[in-house]
Order: sequence, then C-alpha cells, then structure tokens
Amino acid sequence: MIIPKNKFLAVSLVLFLITLFSVVNGFFKTTHATEPGMNMDSLFYYSINIVFWLSGSYLLNTFIRKIIWGKIIKTSASSKTLGLIEDLTVTFIYLTAVWIIVTAVFEQSTTSLLALTFLILLIALTFLRPKALKYFSKEFINTTRPFKVGDWIKLINKNGNELIVGEVIQFDRMAIQLRSEKDTLLLFPNNLLDEFLIENFSGIKKENRFSLFIKLNADLSIERIKRILYASTKQALLELENKSVQPQINVSKISKDTIEYKINFWIAPWKSNSPETAKDFVLTRIINNLKIAGIGFGISGDKHDFNIIENVALFNSLSKEELEKLFSESKKEFYTERTPVIRQGEKGDSMYILVEGLLKVFIRTNGNSNEEIEVGIITPGQFFGEMSLFTGDERSATVITETDSIVLEITKVSIKKILENRPQLVDEFAKIIAERQSGNIQKLEFHKIKDDSFIKKMIAKIKSFFEL
Repeated sequence: MIIPKNKFLAVSLVLFLITLFSVVNGFFKTTHATEPGMNMDSLFYYSINIVFWLSGSYLLNTFIRKIIWGKIIKTSASSKTLGLIEDLTVTFIYLTAVWIIVTAVFEQSTTSLLALTFLILLIALTFLRPKALKYFSKEFINTTRPFKVGDWIKLINKNGNELIVGEVIQFDRMAIQLRSEKDTLLLFPNNLLDEFLIENFSGIKKENRFSLFIKLNADLSIERIKRILYASTKQALLELENKSVQPQINVSKISKDTIEYKINFWIAPWKSNSPETAKDFVLTRIINNLKIAGIGFGISGDKHDFNIIENVALFNSLSKEELEKLFSESKKEFYTERTPVIRQGEKGDSMYILVEGLLKVFIRTNGNSNEEIEVGIITPGQFFGEMSLFTGDERSATVITETDSIVLEITKVSIKKILENRPQLVDEFAKIIAERQSGNIQKLEFHKIKDDSFIKKMIAKIKSFFEL
C-alpha cells in the first residue's frame, strides 16, 4: 500500500472513500433526516454528505492541479493567464460543492444559498481583508509575471529609491530569487512586491536607457560642450561594441554659475557590461576629452590647442619655439557629421590632429573603390595623414567624421621650415613614422617589414620630398 506524502491528502482520501461508501449504500438516509429538528440520524446524514462533497472537491482540485496543470498543460513561468484560470477553476469547484450541499443535502432554496454566500463574503471582507490583500497581491505577481528567469530587474520603492538590482534565478508563488551584480543570492517575498515598482531591463527592448549628469561652467559654449559630450559618449559606446542607438545630450538645469548636462545612452545591460561599468567607461572618455579640449582644467583660449600639438608623439623632438611656430601656422577646421576629411588615393601634403569629435577610418579592399571596410576610430589628441605630409604619398585611407569634429591641419610648408633649420630631425621623424606604419601594416595582415630597411627608405623619401 502506497501512503501519500501529504498527510492531509491521505486523510481526505480516506474520508472520501468512507463517505462515498456510505452515500452509495444509503446509510443514515432515513425519513428523520428531512423532518424538523435534529436527531442522531439526521446529524450523521448531514455530516456524511458535507464531508463527502468537501473532500471530493479537495481531491478533484488536487488532481487537476497536479495532473492537468502540472503534467499536461505545464504552466510556463511567463504565462499571464493560465495561473488565473487555475484559481478560477478551484473557486468554481468549491462553490459548486457548497451549492450542492445547500440545495441537495439541506434541501434549501437558491435564495438561501445566495444569502449564505453574501454572509460568507461579508465575514471574509471584514476579518480576512489584510490576508486577502496579501494573497491577491501575491497572485497578481504570479499571474501577470512581469519577468521571467534570466531577466535583470530593479525594485524601486515609492520614493523613487533603488532597492535591489538582480537577475531572476527562480520564482514561485512565495518568493523571487535574485542574483545581484556582486554574485550574491537575494530572496524577496512576493507579498511585499506590491510596495515596489518593478523595472525589467530585459523586457520590451534589448537596449535600456541610462543617464549621467555633468555640471560645467555656464560661460562655456553650450554647442561646443554638447559636441564634446556627444562625441565622447559615442566613442565609449563604440569601444563597448554598442552601435545601435545614438546617445542624446540635453541641458538639464541652469544656475547662475553652472549648466547641468544630461547624457542619455543605451546599452544591453549585463550582456557584456553592467550599467555601472558602462557609466564608468563613458565618464572616463568624457573627462579625458574635456581635458584635451582644455575645459574645466584651468586652460582657456587657444592654449589647449597648443597643448594638443605639444603632446603629439611625432613632435617630441621639437623645441618649444618650433612647436609654437608650428602651432601658429596650423589651420583649425570644423567638419560636420558624416563628412570626409581625407579620401584614400587623393594627393596630399598635410597631416591632421583631432581636437574635438570622433572620426572613423576606412580602407578600400582589392582595389575596389566601391567596397570599404572600417578599420578603426580616431579620438581627440590622435593624428593621421603623416605619410602624405612627410613623403607626398597618396592618402592610404579614408577618414570620415562620425560626429561634428574640429581638426588642426599641419602643412608641408610649416614642416619644411623646421627641417631646413635642423636637417637631423629627418631621422627622428622617420623612426616614429616607421614604427607607426609597421604597426598598421601588421594589423592589416599584409606583410612584415624590417625596421632598419624601412627607416632608411623613409629617410630617403622625406629628404627627397623636402629637397634636403
């Protein structure tokens, strides 16, 4: 004999079988059962039938829950309706049993049944209201299921404060198990969830919006600040390999001395980076690019542009006087978004340094002018086009602005003046260009070169181009 694990289920089964046998065989069903008053036979009659119908209802609901819902239908964790149907089925079966007891066993009219039902509901609403609210709150979470296993969710209280952020590991009718960003296990009861707003990061869209706020001096050009913040954020997102949604830069608050900027960006959180990691990445790029632009670090006017030239590795061997001369003769140019600065194959005798913005680098493959591949990005402080400046070679790549950008152009005329005064600088320039070109060639997987021979060829090309 197999004894059920659930003792209550076992007791219900025994009672049902005993009362079933009694009802089928007509035990205690005497004429006294329907006569006015109460005697022993009528008491047993009512008790047997009440136990029979209630235990039968319980067993039927148990069978439906375990076999129909649990085995055949297999209610999924993301279902919004099956849980509600299950609860309605349970309620219907019990109400049917009560109706049979009142009308068939006690032989009362439907009016009496309605009065009894009203009385039961009144008692329930009066004495069981707190428990009922908690139950229906729990059932609401279970039936609506605004998340599924694997989703990252945030619980926010009524004051707007973030309480918990975590990945849903498991949930049932009682609680949710979450894994936090620190890889700790969190258990949150369902009956408390009605006090919080649930934000599902893995819901409708793959990307979610996150925001950062930065305050800067109110005297600075808003247009310029927006340009730097936008380019810096886009640079960070490209480096995080997130290219789908463009960032947004808005003025958030204005005060007497400062302007607060709101930076909105979109990422797929926890797929490769957490929101905190992404925010740190974006802020780092913003701070670096603001510093290069000379904003917020005690540098103003054209001084920061000179610092950019001074920090270019190609010009490390130049004296301060030579750098100042080079800077005074450089040209500052503004390019709007999606504008080519140089094109592969074009003639040129100048190089560029990016001051503000973001650039993308493309090369043609197999000589096909219609097919270009992206090979990298250029960020503030970096330079390009030096081969054309020093050797007159055609442009080896196409550089296009990804955002509105500002560049400094250094021309052959300015460099020639310096080399005529100090011809020995040719060797220094050749070494730096050789190292840079060697790295580019290896990245493109064309072929490897020997530094010595390449440097000698480079020295010869520079001297020839500048007629030294």
